[in-house]
Amino acid sequence: MCDFEVRVLGNKHRHTVQCVLMINMFNEKVYVFLWFWLVIVGIATFLNLVNWIRKLMFRSARRAHIKSYLQVENNVSDDDSRSSQVLDKFVDYKLKSDGVFITHLIDNNGGSVFSHDVIVDMWDRFLQEEESRSQKKSTEFREL
Repeated sequence: MCDFEVRVLGNKHRHTVQCVLMINMFNEKVYVFLWFWLVIVGIATFLNLVNWIRKLMFRSARRAHIKSYLQVENNVSDDDSRSSQVLDKFVDYKLKSDGVFITHLIDNNGGSVFSHDVIVDMWDRFLQEEESRSQKKSTEFREL
């Protein structure tokens, strides 16, 4: 119980009332729920950040992401060391971590079918560039 005094026309009147209002108890429950909700969202955000860092910082994770899309149409095989070297060159020097990040975003927002089409198109263009580059080197070597 809460006691307080009120002055009315020079007289002090003492009042005793209940200190806890029902709306305060309701607000407390709401804020406890919100606090736990924010903690859960914070933990989920942190785990998602760690997952993105893992996907983008580790070369093997970047390579595995691109390779998974290229293996759908057998553009890359596991057994061929030449194909593995070309894939490493594509991921490390052509796409780099930024390109792999963009492919993850395309995959998350546009779907895996669209992401597959984009990655396969980039792979085909990369192979054409590599082929033309190797032909230039062979013609330059013949001229010498």
